[in-house]
Amino acid sequence: MFNYLLGFFQVDKRQFEKILSYIEHGKNEGATLLTGGKAIGDKGYFIQPTIFADVTVSHTCLLSSKN
Repeated sequence: MFNYLLGFFQVDKRQFEKILSYIEHGKNEGATLLTGGKAIGDKGYFIQPTIFADVTVSHTCLLSSKN
């Protein structure tokens, strides 16, 4: 198991949506979302700092963040 941190990102709309989809995949695949994982505000493409626990090597959120 891994604890994995996705940092604070400011990105374009395509990247923003992709990152949010990875967060959703992590939750749907059984990783524990400890904090964050949501958009910040209604301007720009900011995402809260996001921390998962109980992540395994097969989780999409871990594999995707390494690419």
